[in-house]
Amino acid sequence: VVSRRTPDARSRQFIPARVYDNPHLMAADPTYIARLKALPERERLQLLEGRWDVVNEGLVYDNFDSAVHVIDPFPIPSPWRRFRSIDFGYNNPFVCQWFALSPDDVLYLYREIYEPERLVSELGPQIVELSKGERISGTVADHDAENRAELNKRGVPTVGAEKTIMDGIQEVRQRLE
Repeated sequence: VVSRRTPDARSRQFIPARVYDNPHLMAADPTYIARLKALPERERLQLLEGRWDVVNEGLVYDNFDSAVHVIDPFPIPSPWRRFRSIDFGYNNPFVCQWFALSPDDVLYLYREIYEPERLVSELGPQIVELSKGERISGTVADHDAENRAELNKRGVPTVGAEKTIMDGIQEVRQRLE
């Protein structure tokens, strides 16, 4: 992943790298490809096909597949319900995500703020600016009363999240299916 940050924007681009892109590996060891093909699936996908998005042990969503779950941007139809979710953080990043729900119950994540070491007082106006012109039906946030009050003061009203972690994990897992 290549990341470039400018004062007003951040962009990332995935550059796939497969073992076949480096012919010196095969020239140095003619059995190299055969040995990679014999690896367990996760290691094979990573080392042979350059699929570093495949699940590593310990990750929560082992059914996430970027080939299926990452799509090209498209204009979101105005009737679709839109909402935001917020996870407060400072050392661990603050996260605000924008979602749209299609009429056939497909959930699309279409925008995200992912910022460590930024204050809620700074991020509230950014959320408002990024949401201009959209009908946001609601924002669900962590229970931290002080941060929620700060967002409200900045024009981002929130409701407290239900903190049932396992239910949330199962909901996301089911949507990925």
